[in-house]
Amino acid sequence: MKEIGKRIRALREQRGIKAKELAEAIGASQGNISDWENDKKKSTPTAKSLIAIASFFDVSLDWLMTGEEYSIKQESLSSDENELLQLFRKLSLKNQMKVLGYMESMISSSDHQQKKENSLKSTHGEEAATNETA
Repeated sequence: MKEIGKRIRALREQRGIKAKELAEAIGASQGNISDWENDKKKSTPTAKSLIAIASFFDVSLDWLMTGEEYSIKQESLSSDENELLQLFRKLSLKNQMKVLGYMESMISSSDHQQKKENSLKSTHGEEAATNETA
């Protein structure tokens, strides 16, 4: 994580943004920004801060954390998946978190519904088998 601080400083300086401005924008202290940029051993950005910094500067987390860009091969995504990804990237960080929460809720609800349906099928299957043997 040592190089993260250098990348944060480079982004900030390239864009003429003061540490205080970045701190206010991402909900951190100016001291945190200074510690990160100077690679203080006991101070590393939290996951929440890294996401906020990446969003603020419009860079990927991969690049912010490693200095290298990870890219998904476009042909590995369907056109619908590409469209969803592009729309998701246009959302603010706050709205991205809402969408992720909503998706997780839908998946959890869907899993619960599937288990309920499987249980009903199993129960009705047992009743049908019992009626057939009687």
